[in-house]
Order: sequence, then C-alpha cells, then structure tokens
Amino acid sequence: MTTLYDTLGVARTAVAAEIKAAYRKLTQQLHPDKNPGDREAEERFKLVTGAYEVLGDPSRRKLYDEFGDVSLSRGFDPKLARAARRGPERGADLGVEIDLPLLVALRGGSFEQVVDRSPQLPARVKLTVPAGCSAGQRLRLGGLGRPGSPAGDLWLTIRGLLPDPRWRLVEVREELPDRPPRLRRDLVGRLDVPLGAVYSGGSVLVEHAPWGPLSVALPPRSLDPVRVPGHGWRDPRGQTTGDLVLELVLRWPRPDPMLEAMLRNARY
Repeated sequence: MTTLYDTLGVARTAVAAEIKAAYRKLTQQLHPDKNPGDREAEERFKLVTGAYEVLGDPSRRKLYDEFGDVSLSRGFDPKLARAARRGPERGADLGVEIDLPLLVALRGGSFEQVVDRSPQLPARVKLTVPAGCSAGQRLRLGGLGRPGSPAGDLWLTIRGLLPDPRWRLVEVREELPDRPPRLRRDLVGRLDVPLGAVYSGGSVLVEHAPWGPLSVALPPRSLDPVRVPGHGWRDPRGQTTGDLVLELVLRWPRPDPMLEAMLRNARY
C-alpha cells in the first residue's frame, strides 16, 4: 500500500527539511506548465501536493503516523479513534458491606444481595462466600463489579454476623503449655431432652446441629452441658477447631398419674 511518504519519495524518519526539499523537487518536475497535456503528470502533481499538505504540517503528520489514511477522513476525531482502538475498558470495582447470617459464615454458601452494578443489569445478584468467614473479613468476588471487558470485581466486607435462633458463637481463649495462646470459637445451643433420656442416659439425635444431624451420648441423671469436640467453628486454615456445646434443658412430660406415683415412690 502506497503511503504519503512513498508519494514524496522520503523515509518515515525524514525531517521537515527533507520533506520540503522532496516536495519542491517533485512539483518542479511535475508542474502542468512543464508537462502540458500530460494527464499522468498532472495526477502525480496533485498527489504530491496533497501529501505535502499533510506531512508538511507537524500536527497532521503526527496524526497520520498514528492512524494512517483514516486520519485524512473528513470529521476525523483522534479521541474517538483512540478509544475505539483500545476497545472496551475494564469495569470499575464495587464495594458492599453486609451482615452475614451466622450459619452462612460458618458453612459458606450462596445468597442474594442488592448491588448497584448498572441500570442495565438486575439489582439482585447471587453471591457465594467460603466457609469460615469472620466479621471484618474482606472478600473479592471476581466479575461482579461494574460491567466492562472484563467486568470489575465486587469487594465484600463482612460487617458483622447476624444471630442465629438456635446457636450462638462463644470465643474462648485457650492457654496452652509451651505454645502461644489461641482463640477457640465454640458454638453453644440448647438441647431439649425428655425425662427418660435424662434419667437413663443414652444417645439422642441433634437434628439441627450446625454441621448436620448428630448423635450425642448423654450421661445418666445429669443436666451438665455436653461438649462435642470439633463440631464448632472451623478455621478455614485448619489451625483451630471449636467445639459444639449443648446446654441440656429438661423437657417435662404431660401430666400422668402413674408417672407421678412412680416419682413419689422413687428412692434417692
């Protein structure tokens, strides 16, 4: 493809003086007064003149070097051309603060959240968080920020943990010999136990245990809290595992004359 530099017979690196000298030499050779009736010389004269109008103007030459022939078009806008050449830009990051339900923070999971990403996108998006999240933690969710190419990220800050109706989080500082102290995070909840199980002991099923249904052994004739090691809060880095602590609550049976008589006659 012939360039304006080819038309003047100079290199792209030519300085202004070289371009001007080439232009003068060619226009003297091709001038219509020296070439009467020569259509080819006349056309070349026009091309040389047009090439010098661009390359002889420093600002127009700069645009030509950057964009080529498209810069010669009427109404050419270099700002729009640069934006089009760069293509779509990466979307901006967004930040959202939320209060996370206790069990979602414990086990991880997905939930819907209103995020102001763009008027063209749905306001509610599905967010997924890993297990073991803590208050104050900051999570990066890729591709859920402002739209773009690629989309920006969503930075999710966990402001706090919402209380659970069954379980509460209790932090216990453990002093260990020859080791630095560590923070154990237990999950504490109440367990209703029928009179027969309290009296005789045995296994009871904790259907709504945080990590799924759990069979727990109860000692006979005791309402002391039952501790299940390793079933509390789990550190995602595996450094600390809390316990599950069950506070036993006696569930009294319905009034029964026979049971009442047996209890009255029981030996203590």
